[in-house]
This record gives sequence, C-alpha cells and structure tokens, in this order.
Amino acid sequence: MKYIFTLLLIAGSVHITLAQKSKPAPLITRFYQLTGSIDKYPITLNIHRKGNDFYGSYYYNSTEETIDLFGVLQNDGSLRLTNNNRESGDMNEEFSGKFKDSSFSGTWLHNGKVLPFRVTKPLNTNGLYFDYVITKGSRSLPKDQQFGRSEITYDAAAVCPTASSTHPATKLIREKIFEAFGYTSTNGTIGEAMLADKKDVLSQGGEIEKYGVSISVNIVYLSKQLLTLSILTWEDNGGAHGNYTIKYVNIDLVNNSEVGAVFNECAQLPALQEKKVREYFNASGNQKLSEFLLVDTLPTPNNCIITSKGITFSYDPYEIAAYAAGQIKLYIPFKEIQGCLTDEFKKLVGMNK
Repeated sequence: MKYIFTLLLIAGSVHITLAQKSKPAPLITRFYQLTGSIDKYPITLNIHRKGNDFYGSYYYNSTEETIDLFGVLQNDGSLRLTNNNRESGDMNEEFSGKFKDSSFSGTWLHNGKVLPFRVTKPLNTNGLYFDYVITKGSRSLPKDQQFGRSEITYDAAAVCPTASSTHPATKLIREKIFEAFGYTSTNGTIGEAMLADKKDVLSQGGEIEKYGVSISVNIVYLSKQLLTLSILTWEDNGGAHGNYTIKYVNIDLVNNSEVGAVFNECAQLPALQEKKVREYFNASGNQKLSEFLLVDTLPTPNNCIITSKGITFSYDPYEIAAYAAGQIKLYIPFKEIQGCLTDEFKKLVGMNK
C-alpha cells in the first residue's frame, strides 16, 4: 500500500494541498529534461515541477527502463529525489545535490554505493517546448452529503506544448492532452480546459458521484523519434479507497502520428512476459499464475511505454492482481525480442542502421 501512495504522489495527484480552496487561474510551472551521467553511466531525467515539489522519472540511456522519482526543493537550492521500494515504501535510490534551472548535480546513493552525478538541459529541443500547467480546488459539503468526506477535491497537472513549439506533431500532442480532460477540440488553452473540468466536478449537486478527482499528464520519454505521455486519472467515488488508471500515449515524432505496430506475430513474447511477471513477484516457475495473480493466463496489454531500447507493459490495479499490488510494469528490452519487431518500427528507432 505504501507503493500505491508513492505512485500517486509521483503523478502529482494526492497531497495535502488538496484541502486548499480553488485558485482563480491555473499556474504555469516547468518541465525539465536533463541529461548527463551517474559516474560514467549516461542517464536522462524527465522531471515536472509543481512549486517546490518535483515528480518524474529517469532512465539509463543503455536500457531506457524508466524509474520513478519524487522530491522537494529546499530554500537553499538543495534537492533530494528518491525512488522507493514498491513493497516496503523505503528509499531505494536517491539523487541529492544542488538544483539550478539548467542543471542538477551531487551524489547518487543506492544499496550503500555512492557515486557522483551531473545532469544539464539538452541543447536540441527538436522544436518542442513544454509548459507544465497546474490547478486545484475544493468545495466543502453540507453534513447531509458528506458520507465520510467533508469536501469535494480537484487536482490537475499537465504538460502542454508552448506557443513557440514548431514541431509538426505539436497539434497531435495537444489533442491527446486535451482528450485527458474530456475535450476533443483544442481551441483555447489547456488551463481553460482544466478550469471547465474542475467546475464540473466541484459543482456537483444532489447525489455526489465523485468526491475527489485528480488528473495528471506527464512526459515519460522524449527523443527525436518518440514521445510517451502518461495520463493518470484518480477518482474517489465514495468507496473504501480511490481507484486510478494510468494510460500511456506513444507518439511517433517522425511521422506525426501515434506509434503503429511494434510487433509481428511473435510466439516467444507470451513466454517472455510470463518470465518477467514471475521475476516481478519473485514467484517460482512451478507456481501457477493464479496462485499470485487474478488470472490463469497473462494477457498482453495494449497499454505500454515504448522507447527506442525497450517496451514496458503496464497493468492497472485489479487488471491482473489485487489493488494492493498497485500498477505492475514489466520491462522487456528489444534486444531480447528483436526478431519480433516490425521493419517499420525498427526504422523509426534506428535499428536498421
């Protein structure tokens, strides 16, 4: 359960500022892509800033398997970003150092190993520039509508291409972000869409269907060829706990479309996925999947993070396991299944060179 709470924090969805009253207008903060290395190992950070709170992920450039991070910037400019163990909630990795607008440097800690790191803002933006837009609000409920909740809360955050973005895929990216808030038209700003969505939630009358709503649209991966957005939607519908889903949108920045077919017919993929889920749950090869999952056969989800080095299949709570298991992510490097990839996808990520 600690992992679930951490996941929601990373996505910027549930924290104490929800209790504050509605702000009159959305705030624009920052998205940072920073590149550099831990010691001699190249890494990339994709970090979103909400005030002094930072949420996002990093990956080693050799694998591009994303690792979640969150932390708080102190008044003296020091920043500590951590990744927590999914089961215990204890700190697993830590970046600690000084943060400036274009750089972050200090020490990285993992299992007692301490190494220096430094990351800076990349020079080539590929014509894409992103703001990070946030808004939040709440409305107190009369006693006859409370049912264990004293208020309705709303919290939203989303990256959005700036007006200065010149990349041909800018329109498509905006469409996908607006869709997260229920809008098919991209007229106006994402902040206006957020305010309209917030008004709908906070103005509920009669029987309350949503006591809390949180939506966040973050960047998980960004290169010259690919952009992956994560869309987290959390709702409190009055039950024992809120429920959330995380959808990933993978955009082909070369052809200005959603990423097409990644795999051919691939007989080895199901077996490899089963191997990965057993590793994830530390389950032996003799155990039936139904002994630690809610399914007898592991489905291949359409929901995934696609990078140039690998694919991460994502399962929402209750999809294959109990709610307490949280989001389940299974990473498979393309080098293990290169024969399964379509020629078009190989061309897109440069594997045909």
